[in-house]
Amino acid sequence: MSCLEWIILTLINRVNGQRTSGGVYHLLTGKRSAQTIQDARLFDCYKIAGSVKTLSRERFEDSVSHMLKQGVLSESEENFYILTSKGREALQTLDRKYKLPPYFNGGKYEWSGLASIYWDRFSLFFQTLASFTVNEKQFIPVSYRLDTQRWVKQKIRELRQPAAAASEQLYNELVDFLQQLPEREAELFVSRLTAPGHTGRTFDQLSYMYAGDALYTKLFFQSVLHLLLKSTEEKPGKYPFLQSFAEMEKGKQILTASAEETSKLLKKGKTLEEIMEVRGLKRSTIEDHLIEIAIYGDSNVSKQLISEEETSVILQAAEETGSKRLKQIKDNLGGEYSYFQIRLALARQRER
Repeated sequence: MSCLEWIILTLINRVNGQRTSGGVYHLLTGKRSAQTIQDARLFDCYKIAGSVKTLSRERFEDSVSHMLKQGVLSESEENFYILTSKGREALQTLDRKYKLPPYFNGGKYEWSGLASIYWDRFSLFFQTLASFTVNEKQFIPVSYRLDTQRWVKQKIRELRQPAAAASEQLYNELVDFLQQLPEREAELFVSRLTAPGHTGRTFDQLSYMYAGDALYTKLFFQSVLHLLLKSTEEKPGKYPFLQSFAEMEKGKQILTASAEETSKLLKKGKTLEEIMEVRGLKRSTIEDHLIEIAIYGDSNVSKQLISEEETSVILQAAEETGSKRLKQIKDNLGGEYSYFQIRLALARQRER
């Protein structure tokens, strides 16, 4: 079985029949919704979330259908899947073959798109600088994204040193960073770079390094990117050149753009009803934003909207039902609490 099937089985196992296949797919691809963001925390799959962002729904459904036919999965109710005993055995075997790379943090760097933006900028800048250093002014760019090309052009214009000197600084920082990695992962990162006389290799071409699986190889490459981003965050003075490729709008790397607007109004003291009126959005949409803000923006939001006593009652009900399905918890509480209150309480569960 492949790395993709391992990831799908891992997520289905953690969700344990409490979300539909659609919910699992959104976790896998990192859908930017409050429900999926909350599920990533609730089911302890934050780090693996968003690990296959480009996966099509059709490919996902085909994989699930194939595993159903194999007897690895069973359908507990329509579109809700659980692992069979054969599936649990298969997952144990796959866990020995595949593992989430040590630095991989999908919830932080894949979901936000930060890793993708960083690599686009870095790889094109690296190619451009290397070409300029040998006076090669024309080349086929590794990225055709206009925003990336504009960013790199601006970065080149802002250089206060000759291309050769800038190249040396970038080289020294990169070597210092790569030296802390296992040799295979350092080689993987360098093999992806394009420069005059060297074309970056694809994950298919490099898959021999990691179980012959292109997706598994990509996970390790992304893991190196995640560590690079983490290192530049924690030690910006140590890697000033490398850190510059991660510079972007602060605060928009985690919250969705719409939730960010709601957050600004919340900070001005607006009530839920006032925010609905100002933004012209439905209550359910604003509630989604508030859940997202409570998880990623400001944990005090949930404390303002639901008391400690109410939170305890709801979490007790969730424990009694052994479920994170909102309807089951609501029914257990006799309908006394709203879905919004239940979601807020579950958001605070991870804090505790």
